[in-house]
Amino acid sequence: MRTMEVNTSNDEEVIPSDDGTTTTITKPSQPDIGVILSSNQPELYMIITNISKRANVKSLVLSGLAFGCRGFLVVGQKNFNFSSAFGAGDTSNAILKLVHRFDSLEQCVQFVQHSLHAQICGIEIIDSALNVDTEPFTTSICIMVGNEGMGLSAKQMKHCDYFIKIPQYGGGTASLNVSVAASIVMQRFFQWRIRQCRED
Repeated sequence: MRTMEVNTSNDEEVIPSDDGTTTTITKPSQPDIGVILSSNQPELYMIITNISKRANVKSLVLSGLAFGCRGFLVVGQKNFNFSSAFGAGDTSNAILKLVHRFDSLEQCVQFVQHSLHAQICGIEIIDSALNVDTEPFTTSICIMVGNEGMGLSAKQMKHCDYFIKIPQYGGGTASLNVSVAASIVMQRFFQWRIRQCRED
């Protein structure tokens, strides 16, 4: 089986052949995402509250980390221990640095508005919700998903600046798993942000 060695220092790929020789090719140039997504660009955050299942809290955090979430704002969730849930290692350390706990949703909202300068985007299937396919983003966002069974509570909805829904095309249940729904929105936000940065 062939293996590919990537030389990151000169952006070349060394491809070994079956006869013991190697072929070096230059990779096509790609945009440097680290440069494109500079610190003055819109950022992504997540409020985690009113989630019943520990597995869903963990999935939300891991999905958020994969999509470059800059902070997990946790209200309640006292039965979830972030230190032990992810074990030891670099992933756990990275997550713990991004977790901020709040005693109340109101405290959290104040932090989002005055410190992060972000809009709170609720993910919910309601008539006024905007289609995620349209990428209705204008600035930094803090996404908030609802409870697995009941969705966003009235208290949560009161603090949302706007809502996003995910169109569905099958005839089955209208509810997606909370981490799946969050991941779809985060991916669309990330794609929108990359295009915004390129245009700037």
